[in-house]
Amino acid sequence: MLNIDGVVNPADYDITVPDAIDTGKIFLGTNCDIDTLYWGLVPGPGYNPVTNPLDAWYTLGMTVVAPPINTTGDGSAGPGAFAPTTVHLSLRQGGTEKNSLDVFMFFGNILGQPLMWDTTGATPTAITLDASNLKYALGTGLEIAIKADKFNLNPASPFDFDLHFEAGGENEDDRIQGRIPEPATISMIVIGGLVVLVRRRRRK
Repeated sequence: MLNIDGVVNPADYDITVPDAIDTGKIFLGTNCDIDTLYWGLVPGPGYNPVTNPLDAWYTLGMTVVAPPINTTGDGSAGPGAFAPTTVHLSLRQGGTEKNSLDVFMFFGNILGQPLMWDTTGATPTAITLDASNLKYALGTGLEIAIKADKFNLNPASPFDFDLHFEAGGENEDDRIQGRIPEPATISMIVIGGLVVLVRRRRRK
């Protein structure tokens, strides 16, 4: 289900990745501490495997141990030392970085909109995102949905992620790494439509 409102509902996601390892990390507040990441690949409202197979979306949800997410820095630089909070996501497949995503937050809001990059070349290039292929919201959690055709990922293969959550201060905040396995539990109808599309593009 494509439901992006800033309140992470685990039922809307296919895969749950808890951040259970905090050894060696220093947090000045648990709202700088990632609790869980959620991943999904879901059909959009106009999805049709024949006429509209591209209306499929990758979704990301992030929650912190003590919501809401800290958006004004962790305060370690001193009283009143406000700074934007950032989320940087790197996606790799087959040992190569494919895409990265940056989100900047300040005083309870997302600054501008999330920025996405194609990182397969020597120099990253910006990927155009707009209301037709991007949905995002910040509330007790962070939720982002981007149309799957904007990614350089093969949807039928596992991929690795590295998410760095930085609250803009001097302390180390949080980082979580892992692998999203082959999407056996994700909607195979969506996967099938995307794989067919990828094959068609390669034949051209």
